[in-house]
This record gives sequence, structure tokens and C-alpha cells, in this order.
Amino acid sequence: MAPEEPKRTRKRRKLGRGLSDISHIFLSGADQPEPKAEPDHDLAFWTPDVDILSVTSGEGVRGKTFLAANLAFGLSLEGYRLALVNADPGRPDVLDITGADRADGILDAMKSGAGFGSILEADLVGRYGTGPGGSRQPVSPIEVIDRLATRVQRVIVDTAPRSKPSLSIWKFARLVLVITEPSSEGMKSSYLTIKHVHAVSPGLRVGLVVNFAGDRNEGDKCYRKMSNVCRRFLKTNLRNYGYIVPSEAVGEACGRAVPLVREYPASKIAKCIDYIVRLIVMDQLAIARRRREVTVKTCASREGR
Repeated sequence: MAPEEPKRTRKRRKLGRGLSDISHIFLSGADQPEPKAEPDHDLAFWTPDVDILSVTSGEGVRGKTFLAANLAFGLSLEGYRLALVNADPGRPDVLDITGADRADGILDAMKSGAGFGSILEADLVGRYGTGPGGSRQPVSPIEVIDRLATRVQRVIVDTAPRSKPSLSIWKFARLVLVITEPSSEGMKSSYLTIKHVHAVSPGLRVGLVVNFAGDRNEGDKCYRKMSNVCRRFLKTNLRNYGYIVPSEAVGEACGRAVPLVREYPASKIAKCIDYIVRLIVMDQLAIARRRREVTVKTCASREGR
């Protein structure tokens, strides 16, 4: 009797470059249910008249509010009329960073001496409006953005990682910048935030900014790992929006409530922020150009050309 041939064992598939050491990022979040945005019947056909840019991060990842404020200042130098909205109830320090006063109204102009120019600040933390029958109801982020639409071109929203207001903002945003850190815990937390953004709006443009990166190589390495995970498990492309180096100038600028890119223009961190601003402007110009091309082609096809 011929001896039995040994059974062939199926080779284990490799996760690929950069995935083997952070595969726990996906596995640790697999048991968490994906968030579902509640239906907004009143906003079913509402589309914002301004470009919404959401700046968010993972739980415990630092630098979100600082980046949002300095991006607002950098984009205002490019000629955009901007508003900075604070929609993170856990971190209302955007008021301290920008030097804005907490006023009774929803909209509050920045202090002219703080250096943030004519940027408007809209604070949603603890604000209430008048509802049916004179009742006090929490102010909706969409309501504030709708009021700003007649005054500005772009709204930058300091968004909480995972909260109910964040879901409504991500539904109408044009771009979401997610901040991460090179550590495993930072990437894990930021990946879960990206997963929530993808669940709310699968086709939304999502960019990654690596904070506390020692140099470009460390920032690119972190981006490649996160990008490979998002491409494999979420079937989405993550865009690289650069990195931010650690600097003592951050604490000094925040303490004085002045824009870092203006007070320390020659610093390396100011150049990192300027690079992110230029990428946002280039993306905006590319999107506008594609819209014009699509409109021209559509009109030509309708006329039978």
C-alpha cells in the first residue's frame, strides 16, 4: 500500500509592506459598530454654499485645534474669506489660541490685535438657540454654517473625533484632515476616526497630517502604514497632507494668542503648516477646474456637439 501524500497547507497571506506591525489597528476596532448618522429630514436637500474643511484627530492625539487655527490664518493670507468654528465640546481652547472673546451671540469677530485678521469665530460649545414654543435647544453646526455662508467662502471646523455634531459636519464636508502621531496608539486611535468618517461619507476626501514627526522620513513612513491599512480594510485612499515637527514655538504662540506662521515664519514648523496650506489651495483649484470641464462637456453633449 502506497504511503499517503502529505497534505498541502495553504500559505498564509502576507499583509504587505507596513501592515504586519500595525495589523492590530484594524483588529482592535473590528468589534466596534460603525456609527450611523441620524437622518436629517429637514436637510435632505440642503447643500452648503461654502466649502467645509473639518480638522479632527484620534482620541488623545494632540495638535488638532492648533492646526485648525493656523490653517485659517494661512488660508486667509491666500485671499479666502474664512470662519473658524469650534464644534468640539471637550476642547474649547480654540478661543484661547485665537484670542477671541466668548460673546453672547453665535458669531464673534476676532480681536484685531490678536493677529488673526478678519476671521470669524463661531463657538458651538454650550450655545443654545430658541426652539418651538420658546424652548432652548442646542445650536446645530449646520445652522451656524448656514448663517456663515453669506459672509465667508470657507469654514474650518475644529471637530471632535467621534461625536454626534461631527457626523453632521462630515456629511457635508469637502475635506477632512485627520491628525495622527507616529506612535502605535496614535495611529490606532486615528484609524478609528477615519473609519467613522468613511462610514458616514464613503466618498469624502480624507487627508492625513502626522504630528510630532521628527522629519519627513518619519512622517512619510507613518503615512504609508496608515494608507496601506485604509486601502486594505476600508477600500479608500488616504491622502498625504504632510507632517508637523515638534517645536517650542507652539506654546509661545498659543500663550500670546498669535498665529505661529506670522510670528515665526522662518521656523521649520511654520514651513510645515505653509506646505499644508498650499496643498489645500492646490486641491481647491484642481477641483474647481474639473467642475468647469465637466460643466462644459455636459453642456456640449446636451447641445449635440
